[in-house]
Amino acid sequence: MSHFVKELKDRIDQLVTADNSTGEELSFFEPGGNDQMVQFFYRKTTDEISELDQWSQNQLLLVSENVEGSKEQYKDLKLDKSGDFATIIVRDDKGKKILQSVIDLRDENILIAYYLGQVKAIQSFNQYLKSLPYLQTCFLSSLLLIPIAQSLEELSGVQYNFEQNPTLYLEPITLRGVYKGDLAMELFTDFVMKKMAWFNVESIQGHMVSGAEGTMSFSHDGTIRVDACRLSDFMETLSRVTEVIKERYDPLFVKHRIRMEEVGKSSILSIEGIPIELRLLDPVEKIEGLIRFFTVGCKPLGFVGTSVRISRKLWRINSVDETTGCKVMFELSNDVLRFYIRESASIAILDRIEQFLQQNVCAVLER
Repeated sequence: MSHFVKELKDRIDQLVTADNSTGEELSFFEPGGNDQMVQFFYRKTTDEISELDQWSQNQLLLVSENVEGSKEQYKDLKLDKSGDFATIIVRDDKGKKILQSVIDLRDENILIAYYLGQVKAIQSFNQYLKSLPYLQTCFLSSLLLIPIAQSLEELSGVQYNFEQNPTLYLEPITLRGVYKGDLAMELFTDFVMKKMAWFNVESIQGHMVSGAEGTMSFSHDGTIRVDACRLSDFMETLSRVTEVIKERYDPLFVKHRIRMEEVGKSSILSIEGIPIELRLLDPVEKIEGLIRFFTVGCKPLGFVGTSVRISRKLWRINSVDETTGCKVMFELSNDVLRFYIRESASIAILDRIEQFLQQNVCAVLER
């Protein structure tokens, strides 16, 4: 377990054992049944929000005036004095705890929300966090879920869903299905190697240790669920997934954000940052259809803009994201998409683009 995740575990221990004198992890197996879940979010902070101090940024992330009834329902959601964590305990009408949650706000890019409680209460609070304007769920692509699946001691289920959009291909390919049972790992491994370009994994289920209690599930929307598991075992799994997610997001803003930098003490400015380039293993056959998705507000992308043909096979697209208001520039051909990032919120747009491409064009994107 990494030091980063251990500090999160310690904060969870403080919350859930506050009125438990023994502090035993058996408290996680109450008779009514408590589920555990983690949701990974990306922080869509704008340049203006970044100018605030860290405590004020974190407070702003967790408040919404636009979600009906949520302000009263989750009024006990509070930041620690340090601003590193936020916690909440929700009780039913009889005063019984139905949800305990710790939200880890220490990372500048990733927010981790941990939930312990009844399924309905967990889903309700998670939906509230999803509705907040400056948070977006992290996207676990097939390339991230596949190594997680291969690291499991037992793989009990795989759900995959891929359908090429008919406006983009002459003869679209469709692959949908579920693997379950003892042969899931063998079938999964064999099929991934042969059909990776069209194998879009949506969720996997299994055990980190052979014969372990409780099944863990990992979803492409950045969630980990388990129905029976000690906190320490769950945190070991969380530590591995956190490393995978941070390896995806941390380099993006540093390496790919386009910005102007001064050269030494002179007044000369240089352009820093390189565009993100996504290569499609199965080239689009109807390029006009793909251009429409980036210019006319088509769901789920939601971009409005204009396109200009700059060579025989390459188009430049200047768009505005209807969700965030960010201005975005793309360069697009039938097998390559280049994406220019100017601020942190643009990285959340990348998740949406990759998810669209992997469900409608090609399940594997090379970078």
